[in-house]
Amino acid sequence: MNSTTILSLAVAAVAVSVALVSAHPRPAYADPANGHGAVIYRVDGACEVSGDPIGFPGTIIADVRDTENVSGGGNFRCSGEIPAGYAPQRAITVKAYCFSPFGEGTGEVTYSPSGNIALQCHIQH
Repeated sequence: MNSTTILSLAVAAVAVSVALVSAHPRPAYADPANGHGAVIYRVDGACEVSGDPIGFPGTIIADVRDTENVSGGGNFRCSGEIPAGYAPQRAITVKAYCFSPFGEGTGEVTYSPSGNIALQCHIQH
């Protein structure tokens, strides 16, 4: 092999590596300061999650699991399914504004391409 062939192979290897890294899906993040984000209501053993970030014109109902933090605050996690036809092409994670019987707080919601929704809210007392 001559030096031109070796150089060509090295350049091709770098190009393939860059393409693979660029093609790796990364979650999209929405900025609540620009009017993007989700609103979560923790009521009657369920979470009501706004579908706005994925274009769903309603509320998504998700299962809830309450957790207690060391300071006695009532945090909660929810998981559920996105309605058919509304799953995003790549994961979307947005800031959330959370309301519950324990108080108000903030969190994050992830809408996944597999049709799942997962969120966690931290309630401040």
